[in-house]
Amino acid sequence: MFVAVTRVGEFGMQLIKPVVLVVFVLAVGGCSNNIFDTRTDQQRAEDRATQRWQLLMKRDFSAAYQYLSPGSRETVPKNVYLGRFGKATQWLDASPVSSECQDGICEITVAVKYKIQHKYSPKGIENTRNIKEKWIHDDGQWWYLLEK
Repeated sequence: MFVAVTRVGEFGMQLIKPVVLVVFVLAVGGCSNNIFDTRTDQQRAEDRATQRWQLLMKRDFSAAYQYLSPGSRETVPKNVYLGRFGKATQWLDASPVSSECQDGICEITVAVKYKIQHKYSPKGIENTRNIKEKWIHDDGQWWYLLEK
């Protein structure tokens, strides 16, 4: 009788091992953003700003809207936000050039290269301008603070 229990126990352990492994992998995978992410808050905020500008350059304004802070989304409906963008400006490049973070707020300066279509310049006018953005940390994520 002792042998039968041992065999069932061994067989049961063989079944449990893969289940435990799957649970462990899922648990670690779910936490990997926090455990294995060695970036600073400043780097995370700059990355979010870069991602948002990549969406703007693709003219995916609906996806860029999701980067707005929860408070900004509450006060500015999506259709109003989408209506802010015309067709005359084409963003060509954007990258953070500096940032300062303190107490969950980052001010990020983004160098934005753009082209404006103009009736007197058929090829358009290109320029680069530094834009200061405020990003806030809320509920574990960095959000763009839309200013009026």
